[in-house]
Amino acid sequence: MSAKLPPVDEGYVRGHVVVYDEELRQWRYKDTGEIATRRGCVERECLQCHKMPTAEGYDACLGYLPGVNDACCGHGVHLGYIRWDGAKRMTCYFKDAWVGEHS
Repeated sequence: MSAKLPPVDEGYVRGHVVVYDEELRQWRYKDTGEIATRRGCVERECLQCHKMPTAEGYDACLGYLPGVNDACCGHGVHLGYIRWDGAKRMTCYFKDAWVGEHS
């Protein structure tokens, strides 16, 4: 029997703290209350590189990565990662150029 995880009520969007609004069922920036979900959101620059995402939505510092399923630079608040289809997640901490692999 697996334990239930508590509901997540706080997270990050490009390094900015967001909180979940239970009543409206959407994520909002903690500092301003603006909507932080994909539809109708207020885009913000990355806290790490201070750049806006690309037109396609990629992290500006990573850009398009051929053959990659998804990737995140970490935005200065957590480890960045690159994930390929059916492969292990490769986790990179960009500030110190540390690269590690997690299954």
